[in-house]
Amino acid sequence: MATGAIEALIDEGHGAFERGDADASRRAFAAALAESESGELFEGFARALYLAGDYRGSIEAHERGFAAYKDEGDPLSAARTARILPWLHLNVYGAFAVAAGG
Repeated sequence: MATGAIEALIDEGHGAFERGDADASRRAFAAALAESESGELFEGFARALYLAGDYRGSIEAHERGFAAYKDEGDPLSAARTARILPWLHLNVYGAFAVAAGG
């Protein structure tokens, strides 16, 4: 898939997210991830999964996004992607130790 097509899917995914259409956002980011992997794609997918209420999937995608951003040399985006992980672990699973970094 050409870079332009992936960019179109990213735009579609963000637009659907902003409209509150979790399924369309998830499908757009999943289609892009089927062609390429990046921190941006994992982060968008993670946000769509969160919006859909798939918290386990969102955690996994946020973790993959964090790792991808680190590999891409983008520490600011890695930190942004990681910041929700303690909140999810605490508020969804009550995992205080995990949320505290333990």
